[in-house]
Amino acid sequence: VVKDAIIRLQSIARMAAIRRTYSRQVASVRTIQRHYRRIRVWRYVRDLEREDAATLIQARLRGRTCQHTYELNRQKTVMLQALWRGRASRQIFYQQQAAALTIQIAARRMEARREVALALLAATRIQSWRRAKVAYREYRVIGASAVL
Repeated sequence: VVKDAIIRLQSIARMAAIRRTYSRQVASVRTIQRHYRRIRVWRYVRDLEREDAATLIQARLRGRTCQHTYELNRQKTVMLQALWRGRASRQIFYQQQAAALTIQIAARRMEARREVALALLAATRIQSWRRAKVAYREYRVIGASAVL
């Protein structure tokens, strides 16, 4: 019976030693798991921060790209508008130039006609004066010979 009691005590002691070892191992495993989970959470947060940073960088890059595209399109639009306004201004200028030329032609024609009319009037007066002078001479010659 003593032998059974010793064996039982030894069994209880071994069981207590094994339980202590097992408890320490479980505690160690839990500590390792806790640290591992903490590291995983830290890495997850870091990855999220990196993703957020990457998303922010991508958003800013897209923003700059859109702004650059907008500026290029705006410059092209302004250039096109300037070309179109220049073309329209040139067309208006050419139309005004043609209208001015037409007015000048009409004015010169009127001036030339007036000058021709004045010259014709002057020629008519000169011819009339000359005819009157010739007629007066003839009258004097005829009048003097008629008196004789």
